[in-house]
Amino acid sequence: MTTDQRIRPDVAVGRGKGADRGVVVADPRADLRRDVLALACRTGMRQTVALLDVLIDLCEEESTTLAASSTRRSLAAHSADAITAVVGYLEGNFRRPVRREEVAAAAVSLSPSSVSRLLRSHLGTTMTDYVLNLRLDAACRELVETNMLIATIAHDCGFSNLANFNRQFRQKRSLTPRDYHHAFRPF
Repeated sequence: MTTDQRIRPDVAVGRGKGADRGVVVADPRADLRRDVLALACRTGMRQTVALLDVLIDLCEEESTTLAASSTRRSLAAHSADAITAVVGYLEGNFRRPVRREEVAAAAVSLSPSSVSRLLRSHLGTTMTDYVLNLRLDAACRELVETNMLIATIAHDCGFSNLANFNRQFRQKRSLTPRDYHHAFRPF
């Protein structure tokens, strides 16, 4: 049997054992093919349940891995190490001004533009937005857990301007810091 005969483009393959390297279901059952095609005719929860059934069936089918693992895994490991270093650095330093160049220097063998690409591809956000969310999360914790002044909390969480803090907080949390404090304070 040739490779072309084994590849079935009409069968969707989800993530599973070896799926990160591509998987071919050698000879899918006719009912499995029918179920995959029927997914397009369903909507809502019925489509989701049908998709889960298909994925379970695919996991039980005999399959072949398409690509070798060594290169892909070493790239994935490097990428995982890099994102861990970048996120760790940002989480440890978000309370002060942070520049891409210093993050790149902290995450060995990354350029400043690589830091941006890495965050966008792995976290789906920019470095600026990631740091902003870290700062706002910390501010939310402090607003609920302490009696500090809002201006002090803003400064401690890395905001150099109270008006900017209030604007960003309101935009992301749909409440002012004061309203948030009163709404979520346990006592």
